Amino acid sequence: MHRSMATAALALAVGGMPQLVPAAAVAQDDGEPQAAITVEAPRARQTGRSAIGAPIETLTAKSVVYINDLDLTTAMGRDELNKRVALAADQACKWLDEVYPLSASSSSSSDCRRDAIKSAQGQVNAVIGLRR
Repeated sequence: MHRSMATAALALAVGGMPQLVPAAAVAQDDGEPQAAITVEAPRARQTGRSAIGAPIETLTAKSVVYINDLDLTTAMGRDELNKRVALAADQACKWLDEVYPLSASSSSSSDCRRDAIKSAQGQVNAVIGLRR
């Protein structure tokens, strides 16, 4: 049951809409909260006014990556974590492209992906350090 719950939660969190389930909202079979990493994809890097005077706001999408089913003491577990973070970044950037197509700044999809992965890197390093 635990594995299917984690898989379903990952599919929801990475799948369509960002920030669907808060990390602590999904409990494991033993009642403990599911450990998670939040990946945040930015859309606009600056704030201010556009050429026509419209305000420019920073848009972000967040995806949650659940990690309790991973053994981060192994290279395979750490590789899987990095794959999940990259997938979450891809999905968050894709969601931004679909929902806010006119908000695209000069940054490319690869910039969005890179920045989203970078947003989670501190959390990834911390959780790997705790589990080694």
